[in-house]
Amino acid sequence: MPGSKQILLCLILTICATGIYLLAQKAIRTKKPYYTILASLMAIIGYMFLFELIILLFGKLTDNFFVVLSSYLFYPAILALGPCIYLYVKSFSLSLQDNITLKNNIKHFILPIFLLIINLFSFFALRNLEEGSQNFILLTNVVTYLNFSIFFLVFLLQNIFYIYISWVTFSRHKSDYQLDRDETAKTLRWIWIFMISYIIILGLTYLFQTNLMKSGKFVLRIILTAYLVFVIYFGQKNYEELNNKEDQRNKDDNYIDQATKSKITDQLKKAVEGDKIFLDPEMNLQILASKINTNTKYLSRYINQVHNKSFTNYINELRVDEAKKLMLTEDTRNYTLETIASMCGFNSKSAFNTAFKKVVNQTPSEFREQSMAAS
Repeated sequence: MPGSKQILLCLILTICATGIYLLAQKAIRTKKPYYTILASLMAIIGYMFLFELIILLFGKLTDNFFVVLSSYLFYPAILALGPCIYLYVKSFSLSLQDNITLKNNIKHFILPIFLLIINLFSFFALRNLEEGSQNFILLTNVVTYLNFSIFFLVFLLQNIFYIYISWVTFSRHKSDYQLDRDETAKTLRWIWIFMISYIIILGLTYLFQTNLMKSGKFVLRIILTAYLVFVIYFGQKNYEELNNKEDQRNKDDNYIDQATKSKITDQLKKAVEGDKIFLDPEMNLQILASKINTNTKYLSRYINQVHNKSFTNYINELRVDEAKKLMLTEDTRNYTLETIASMCGFNSKSAFNTAFKKVVNQTPSEFREQSMAAS
């Protein structure tokens, strides 16, 4: 018969799995990055409890391949929590959302990736060493000490750092962003509650590691169960991205005069239709502004006002339109999707798929199949 600990851990895993599914569905429908990040956070927390359940079922001293491997993956996983908390808070800002990509934020995951490499190397190295040998004992002691230090010191310091920069980002939201709308206030209130609840859970986790509180770990799991239900329930609600007050003033007051607008229109048309400058994978706001002899401030404001979209979305739509033309043209319609993505300025197939689905509401494969069926 399973004990109360096993039942509770299975309940927690079920809650995590449900949360991941709900948040992933929300992310697919809305394209909002904060749902994707929160789903990733639930996946990490779910893995932590899965590891605890595995240890409870098989014991710490087992030499089962998957149990031992899971223990080596546990510590890199917990080091990803802090960065996810920060990116979640950051993702609510419209002015920062274009930076919410793995490529732009890989620096935050250098430490868990580094530890993952070390642990995997140690895991496979130990399996090739004779148990009880000097090298086996030395490597085991080094890895054990390293991971012990990671949990009790590095993890704590890392979380303090990411909580701090998350709080700084939140404070900027409060001081720099519009607060006169109920939806904006709702978003800010949720960010505050999310951070405070995480700080409380982090503190309780360390508190229950002490000798005085170790016997009460079941209580901690009960609290964590309630915490997960709370985060999933409120985390999947719709929140308004925060609009910068200064950006709003730019839209309302700092309009572009007609002469400047006409000049940018002519230059941009030539760069887009004639030179197809958007096909350059390195294209950014600064490069385009330089090419059409204007500055980034005017160009960004022009695209926002005239095309009602951000620079990134504007460029991606041009690239997607070009990709559609290539897939409908006889000479290029049979090119691989990777080739078409590269020809249109996308750095990866995944970026191409994401942008295409957002613009066309179909994946490139679905669009190609439909166009071929119609021809």
